[in-house]
Amino acid sequence: MILKFIRKERGLFYCFLAAIVIISMRLIFINKKELFPFGAEFGNTLSSFSSGYIVSYIFYFLVVFRKSMNDKKNVSDYLIKYLSYITFQAYGDFNGLKINSQSKKLTFPPSEDDLSIVFQKLHPVHSYCKQSNTSRYNWKEYLKFVVVKTSNEYIAEVWQLLPYLDTELIRILNSLKESYMFRAAWGISREVIPTDESLINAHKDKSIPMRLAEYFKIINELENYLSENFAQYHDFADQRRKKLYPS
Repeated sequence: MILKFIRKERGLFYCFLAAIVIISMRLIFINKKELFPFGAEFGNTLSSFSSGYIVSYIFYFLVVFRKSMNDKKNVSDYLIKYLSYITFQAYGDFNGLKINSQSKKLTFPPSEDDLSIVFQKLHPVHSYCKQSNTSRYNWKEYLKFVVVKTSNEYIAEVWQLLPYLDTELIRILNSLKESYMFRAAWGISREVIPTDESLINAHKDKSIPMRLAEYFKIINELENYLSENFAQYHDFADQRRKKLYPS
């Protein structure tokens, strides 16, 4: 936990080291002759500030950071459950695009140019990607009624733990909710992909690959965050790999 604290708060740690150096230097020169007028007073003041900082740094670690980590550990299983749903869904969607468009060299996260090529091969309205007991979705419908809808539902579950979320995770989830694809789905037009047939093909309407590229990029940020902050997420490594690159 100490190493994680140091990595997460590097600026504070460097100041902590500087404070230790200042106090050490003060102890070394305490019986030496003053090098300049009021040197002793200046040294005492600087040493006092450094001592106060060291105490505050240790207090912050013991009372604030440790509590935050323990709280996160207590809710981590719940967080991993819903955040994994979001990432796994994106992996499955990526693989569906890859297989249906026969773009074998497509890698995750795909770029806007990669997705432009995908949708030149794969018509977003006239090609179907998912089928349930009651519905058959083309890509346009699936992105709107499944991907955006379910992702927002999972995020709503995570928001219930808002006091235990750090600023980085909040930023990532907010960026997902505010992404072009999510805002397009629930905006005035409520369209992930334009309905105008003359604008559907990716080489005519760049919004399709742009929106999806942004979505997959944010999912990749979420994946990296989970891998760095939750040991449990590594248990899903094989499942993620199979979702992305099934044999």
